[in-house]
Amino acid sequence: MFINNFLEKMKRYVSSFLFPIPLALISFLIWIVPNPFNWIFISFYLIYLFLPLFSNDGKAYIPLVLFSLVSIKEEMSFINIPASFITIFSVLACSMIIFMFINKCQFKRGYLLVPSLVLLGTFFISYIYNSIEKSAMLQEGMLYLLYFFFIILLYLLFSTIIGQGESLSYLGYSLVFLSAILYLELTSFYIQNGYDLNSLSLSLGWSINKTAVTSFLALSIPFFIIMVNRKKSWYLAPLFLNILFLILLASDTSILFLIFFIIPIILLTFKSYKGIFPYITMLVLSFFVITFALLIILNKPFNDRILTAIRTLLFFSEEDPILNLLFTDSFNSLKTNPYVGKSINYYIQSKNYFYFSSNTYLTTLLLGGVFSLIAYLYFDIEVFYHCLIKKEKEKYVFLIFLLSFEFLGLISNTLYNLEILIFFLITISIYQMSNKEDDVIVHQDFPSYKY
Repeated sequence: MFINNFLEKMKRYVSSFLFPIPLALISFLIWIVPNPFNWIFISFYLIYLFLPLFSNDGKAYIPLVLFSLVSIKEEMSFINIPASFITIFSVLACSMIIFMFINKCQFKRGYLLVPSLVLLGTFFISYIYNSIEKSAMLQEGMLYLLYFFFIILLYLLFSTIIGQGESLSYLGYSLVFLSAILYLELTSFYIQNGYDLNSLSLSLGWSINKTAVTSFLALSIPFFIIMVNRKKSWYLAPLFLNILFLILLASDTSILFLIFFIIPIILLTFKSYKGIFPYITMLVLSFFVITFALLIILNKPFNDRILTAIRTLLFFSEEDPILNLLFTDSFNSLKTNPYVGKSINYYIQSKNYFYFSSNTYLTTLLLGGVFSLIAYLYFDIEVFYHCLIKKEKEKYVFLIFLLSFEFLGLISNTLYNLEILIFFLITISIYQMSNKEDDVIVHQDFPSYKY
């Protein structure tokens, strides 16, 4: 009797909206407490990784995966990965596999499995070709491709265990706490290092620049819009806080994102407020326009940041040496072998880091040439096609998420930043499976397979 009551209570807790709250706090404590003392909190996190086994749906893995991405403060490279990161993701994978067998989950490949593998295959061919040509196989390059493959496996596993119930709401709720972790980490960083509007450096350990932080904050906004449209008005708080922190980050990416997307964000956010829609929309738009104009007029550093951000759209600007390096030099290198590219080895820098071009399409060309670009377009077409054909009331808000992702990829590398790749594929997996209609089963023995 006691065991049954305990199991029932654990099932209710894991399935409740209370589950992500202590998990978010533990994640932040793992990040802020110095190593090795943070292993106390890592131990708690490892226990949490097995709690979804008490449930019969995989929604509880959403915060577990997302919070893991932002919980490591030690600097990471492809050769020196912190033991805490390896431990968390290894235990997470074991827990998900156990969950799959306990619940006899039907295997679902997800519509991005094949496009992702094709894209990775073109990168691998380019890596082998260029390694043979230079008579050297760099281990950093092979490790990057291996991690890319592991992320695809995570997407496959997640698509299988997430279930076909409504999960977008839980994703939106989890992103509130992911954003809260980022607020705390950024505040802690600026308290320790001081705030400089013009500084482009930002090292949180798991992120060595502003790209990943900006992407997480920006790409969370469409899901807050979905929740506001579902009459959850309190999601306006994290939505506007994300916008505030994007302004404070003042990166080229965050500034351009707000310039191009603030109007559709406001229009989509308040479209469900039918009676007062014109008034509240004009009020909020006026507030942002006036605030933005005053910052440009009265704050010279902010004015300079706006101009610098806009200049990043001029891909071949000869005045900016960084743009020359990232674009002109990259294209000149590509001319030597346009079909298979220069491979991942081209981007390897000192200290085992990768410094990608600030454009996803150019990065794709260099990673695998024209063949990779064709594979990437196939990947992109699959993403947008399945978004538009899905019978989901908020699919046009999700389309904003996809367009935001594409836009961010034009001015910074997003897809090939592995933390952002995990975030993107997990989000796609949740969207494709949320309220999914039953498919045709072609094999009914466990583990069965669904298209």
